[in-house]
Amino acid sequence: MALSCRQGKHTKLQKAAESDLKNFYQEHWRGLCAFLRKTYGSGPPDPEDVAQDAFFQLSKMKSRAHITNPKAFLYKVSMNIALRSLKSERWLTEHLPCADEGIDSELLCYGDPDKIISSQQELKKVDQLFSSLSIKQKHIVTASRLDGKTYQQIAKETGWSVADICRQLNSALSILAGTSEHHK
Repeated sequence: MALSCRQGKHTKLQKAAESDLKNFYQEHWRGLCAFLRKTYGSGPPDPEDVAQDAFFQLSKMKSRAHITNPKAFLYKVSMNIALRSLKSERWLTEHLPCADEGIDSELLCYGDPDKIISSQQELKKVDQLFSSLSIKQKHIVTASRLDGKTYQQIAKETGWSVADICRQLNSALSILAGTSEHHK
């Protein structure tokens, strides 16, 4: 009997939290999208996608009791998502040939033998540098940069500290950038 009472309370708390989140979403959706559009432009990243991701991150949290200012927290999460996306976009533009051009131009670009050879050499270099990373660094780079996971998510999955994840990722990115002392 006590178990069903606890389950009933838990279900009521979940429904209340979902209702609160739904009301919070309805109250702040337009303002957040307008803020993102004003701050970062119309895309990429698309302001609505960033806002949706921010609300999704908020909904995944087990507890939001520690958040003293939910609106400020939401805006901070959305700014972090937008900045991460912009950094990824900038990296792609800087490191991939023709990344800023359309698909037709991209196909033509890869038809140029010099660019093909250059791209193959760059890929081989990145592959060699990636191979030189420790297993831990490879996991962190893959989880963070390819899977888009946060340090906290990686820490939860692996049991490693956030500080160690940060150090390992910075070291790995330094190696991949070719700036490590080992690869000069």
